[in-house]
Order: sequence, then C-alpha cells, then structure tokens
Amino acid sequence: MKKRVATKPTTTKRATGGFRITVKTDGFRRVGRVWSGTTRLKHDALTKQQLAQLQSDAEFIVERL
Repeated sequence: MKKRVATKPTTTKRATGGFRITVKTDGFRRVGRVWSGTTRLKHDALTKQQLAQLQSDAEFIVERL
C-alpha cells in the first residue's frame, strides 16, 4: 500500500509592493523615461522623489499594488 502524503494547497501569490502607472498621453516624458499606456514597476524602480513627481503630475495615474 502506498502512503499518502499531505500537501499544501496550491495558491498563487499576488505581487505586492509595486506600482501601476498609467499615462494619459502616450510618449509623455517624465523622470527620465518615456511613458506609454500602463506600466507596472517594482517598489524600488523609482526613487521617492521620482514617485512624488509622478503622483503630483495630472498626466499620470499612480496606483499602489
């Protein structure tokens, strides 16, 4: 007889700690980048100053993930 081994249920971990940044006008330049559409970035991809600049700019929608 084979032994049954208990396994943990499979779960998908959701990425956290990053940002989803959407620009209203494709090709818009800010913080040393050219932005188009929606971009996902890791939490450490931008400095605090760069993030503050994007958040204060009406051209961008910045969401924390």
